[in-house]
Amino acid sequence: MKVKSVKINTAKSKKKVADIFVDEGFLLEGEAALPDIDSDYQSDRRQEVKDYLKSKYDADGTHNCFAAGTFTTLKIKAVIKDVGRINGVPSSLTNYMTATIPDKEAGMSFTEFFRTCLKNKKLKKFAQDYPRVIEDMRTLMFQPKATSVHASAYIITPKFKNGKRVECFDYLPIRMMDGQLVSEYDGYSVEEVGLLKLDVLSTKELMKLGGALREINENFPERVAEIMKPFGGGKLTMEVIHTHLLDDKRAYDLLGEGHTQNVFQFSSSGMTKLLKEIQPDNINDLIAANALYRPAAMTAGAHEDYVIFKRGEAEPIYDWGTYDALKNTYGLIVLQEQVMNIAKDVGGFKPAEAAALMKVVSKKKMDKVKAMKKLFMSGAGKKGCPSKDAESIWNKIEASGSYLFNLSHAAAYGLAAYDGAWIKANFPTAFYTIGMQESDDDDDIKNLMGEMVETSNCRIMPPDVNESETKFAVNYKTDEIFWSISRIKFVGAKAVQTIIDDRNEFGSFKSFDDFFIRIQARTMAMKEKVKSEGGRFTNPINIRVMKNMVLAGCFDKCNEVQTTPERYFVVERLFELSGGAGIPEKEFPVDGVGLPHFWVRKQIEVSGFGAIDYRRIYNGSEAKKEVKKISYLSLKEALDQDNESRRFVTCATVIEVTEMAGKGKQSGKEYICGKLMLQQNNEVMEYSLWNDAWSNNRPKLIHSKDKIVVISGVIKYNDYSKCNVLSGGSKTVIEVI
Repeated sequence: MKVKSVKINTAKSKKKVADIFVDEGFLLEGEAALPDIDSDYQSDRRQEVKDYLKSKYDADGTHNCFAAGTFTTLKIKAVIKDVGRINGVPSSLTNYMTATIPDKEAGMSFTEFFRTCLKNKKLKKFAQDYPRVIEDMRTLMFQPKATSVHASAYIITPKFKNGKRVECFDYLPIRMMDGQLVSEYDGYSVEEVGLLKLDVLSTKELMKLGGALREINENFPERVAEIMKPFGGGKLTMEVIHTHLLDDKRAYDLLGEGHTQNVFQFSSSGMTKLLKEIQPDNINDLIAANALYRPAAMTAGAHEDYVIFKRGEAEPIYDWGTYDALKNTYGLIVLQEQVMNIAKDVGGFKPAEAAALMKVVSKKKMDKVKAMKKLFMSGAGKKGCPSKDAESIWNKIEASGSYLFNLSHAAAYGLAAYDGAWIKANFPTAFYTIGMQESDDDDDIKNLMGEMVETSNCRIMPPDVNESETKFAVNYKTDEIFWSISRIKFVGAKAVQTIIDDRNEFGSFKSFDDFFIRIQARTMAMKEKVKSEGGRFTNPINIRVMKNMVLAGCFDKCNEVQTTPERYFVVERLFELSGGAGIPEKEFPVDGVGLPHFWVRKQIEVSGFGAIDYRRIYNGSEAKKEVKKISYLSLKEALDQDNESRRFVTCATVIEVTEMAGKGKQSGKEYICGKLMLQQNNEVMEYSLWNDAWSNNRPKLIHSKDKIVVISGVIKYNDYSKCNVLSGGSKTVIEVI
């Protein structure tokens, strides 16, 4: 966007924008506001952008770039405490009163507070006992309490005013805060005085893409050289991907199959479902998906129409003169720019008039929209558009106003999403490694692991004392990603660094005995050093840490552990070397240590890594003999709605047991039921038994929490939870293992 001249009427705090040019240019007559400039940067480099702005606009030693200020205001809880303290109300009482107000209602108005008092007897009594407090609260609500620095907004002021060199101080009041210049006005007020606000926003997903590309360029130089050869060589970048590699069928197929984990803006279940319905095969589909997956657009059914036209189930209809504007969205008005183009192509609007129409339609200013209808109809007539068609087009423009989306926004998000899908399709090891390294959510990591197994040759390996690092480590030659040691319980950052330091200094650990001896020697040296400096030493790698590392599988490779039960001998060796009293039988019962799933569950418990082979447990169960004619289904298969009404048998861990009794609201009949929450590694599903079926099996199941069960039943769709659930009956087969 190029701004040629701006006249500011500071008396009215309004902007007269004489000439604003976009692309080929258009003239905005009358009142207009300068736009915000919102730019997303990868979160680990945002400070570099801020430093660059300062260096660019303050290069000559003057000050024209500074942070926007912001204010925290007094909300209901703070007002009650502050006013109560001034009026001598005991702090214990005001603390109790504020505790009764949920955090989600902390922004309530004074009127809403009174309504809450009518429902809450304690607050009502407080208001009656301390009327002075309530009266004083009225004037303080939402008043500024403290000043701070806006997290992202920067202001850049012109360097010249009326031909004279000026600084930011000549435009508005400025204060020094935390070592930087900050405006006394907040961001909204800065806009009102005609200054330009620049939001330097951070996006973690861009950081992930940048990290993945860095890994690719460093570890796949030959493949990168081959890809970049047609484009003059160099490194692979996001720009190269969405400029020259925008037609990769594998990338679009991954999205269409629902493999959207860790793809920017596309990983939610709702968006994944929409992509599976659309089956995208070009960038316009991704841009449209971003624009359509909005509450208003979905309420209007625009996403359903797009899917129907995309699939070819119906032919899109293009009104008179709208084909060029709507050809990429099958005749649907989805984007703000489409309204502008239709206004120009059909209504004969000038660019400035089209921009004004788009703005009033988007902001639902219906009085102004109606006022522009006459201009549109007149222009359409001059263009040769039949009045009936013009009326229909206008009605569609009005109807679309509730969900129009900005094209540049949708396109930027769509391109970033494609970049992620392309990397996932072509360099999955780098994609999944960075995704897991930067994720703080265990569920996200599980979902990534599950998808990775389905879509690539990458494999997650258990933590290894010679391979693992603080974060997920990767071997690109074997496509193995090693679980992080720091994710093991009680293994802190200092313990991990101690292990890595010893490994870097003396090489790989040859066995658990070698690890024990070397780490003991290193920690003793650390202890002597700390004591000589007068400090207090805490051993970062004690017996509990080493035991959890054994259970997590850290020594499987160097100790040549072939099966998980063989970890018992490593645990045994730990207690021998540490001079303990032997392995505690309560923690390692005789009837459990010989079972593979016992050790896998221990591994999951201490590290979050591991997968129990439930099918193998089922194959060795007694219950298998009783259900020969029933198919075994995993919980993931049972959740598939295509399997509704099927009989099944499965094996899973019971993570929750609930027993309920009551009376049906409609039938009035008394009932008793038991509900189990079953888990198979990353999948969770509900299982119910009613009345006699529960009574007959209650002795087996009431204490089955944390135990593995083999269980049969029927798959049913639950309207309340909108997913399949499991249900047992009189012929249910149950075995608790």
